[in-house]
Amino acid sequence: MAKEFLSLSAQTGEKFSDKIPEDILDMFRSVPIIQERYKNFELQEAFVEVQSICDNCATDEHDSFCTVNVVLTALGILLEGKDYVTDKDKELI
Repeated sequence: MAKEFLSLSAQTGEKFSDKIPEDILDMFRSVPIIQERYKNFELQEAFVEVQSICDNCATDEHDSFCTVNVVLTALGILLEGKDYVTDKDKELI
């Protein structure tokens, strides 16, 4: 799902989409994680790439539902567990 949002964002050039539901982060956390279904090394590489995009955005422009943050959270959940929260989301709390 996050991959689809990222693809849509790349096509439109927009960081936000009306198609991203407000409960998306909770939805990601509720999906069972089956580690055999993905390659950890590739997830790490993807996480680092998306994290660098997020880091280049100003904190005062951050929104939990921007496509980059949604994808970063999805990757973080797969790598670190269901309690993962992006650094910028932590700053908002």
